[in-house]
Amino acid sequence: AASIMSKKMAEGIDALVLDVKVGRGAFMKTRDDAETLARTMVAIGRGFGKKVVAYLTDMSEPIGSAVGNALEAKESIQAFAGVKFTRSDLRELVVVLGGEMLALAGAGGPDDIARALDTGTARKKFRELVVAQGGDGTAVDGAPVFAKAARMVRVNADADGKVKAVDAEAIGRAAMLLGAGRRVAADKIAPAVGITG
Repeated sequence: AASIMSKKMAEGIDALVLDVKVGRGAFMKTRDDAETLARTMVAIGRGFGKKVVAYLTDMSEPIGSAVGNALEAKESIQAFAGVKFTRSDLRELVVVLGGEMLALAGAGGPDDIARALDTGTARKKFRELVVAQGGDGTAVDGAPVFAKAARMVRVNADADGKVKAVDAEAIGRAAMLLGAGRRVAADKIAPAVGITG
């Protein structure tokens, strides 16, 4: 809690919305542990006179359809560009957390976030932010600027049916072993590596 919140306070924030993950794919596996972490971080922030709200969000399954640096960035940009969210959970998370941040700033709420996504206003603002920080704005326009994996393997189900659950921890571990994450701090991350469904 101290590590996370000290960085936020050092940024000079006035308000903060915390997304505390809980579930199989999260650092906090149980709701009780996640609530304890959330309450601690909120108390620290409020102790510094900041407006702080925490949400506990489920990480039993991956959010969206992509895992891995380039794939997640592309999925996020596609959502900004008006491409239908691949999974409704991603849009819901964006609308709820973004709406809460607007509410803390006295500038609106969830409906405003939904409207900004639907009208392209969010994409335009995101592009401005990318360019202002020295990034390539054409990435937001859909230019193929992201690294692509040298090899792709399609995995098909053995039988027809419906997927009832996806194990976020297993997917995360598989992506890490492929190079999308680190086992130890010295490991290099391969931005193109990932898993999508």
